[in-house]
Amino acid sequence: MDGGGRKGKEGSQRKNKHQLICWIFQDYEKLRYLILKETRRIGESDEQEEKVKENNGGIMKSKQQHTCHS
Repeated sequence: MDGGGRKGKEGSQRKNKHQLICWIFQDYEKLRYLILKETRRIGESDEQEEKVKENNGGIMKSKQQHTCHS
């Protein structure tokens, strides 16, 4: 009976860990987007502008792939 209780606790810890990873991932994506936005604003050359546009496309793709809380 004690073993069953422990197993349930481990499962909830694993779930919480996954949720924490999701939050970190979401915060990271927001931060990355803001940095890219600032880079685009400051960017002097067209080449830099293109890089930022490509990276923004990457963010959209990774958000679609990550379906934790959809």
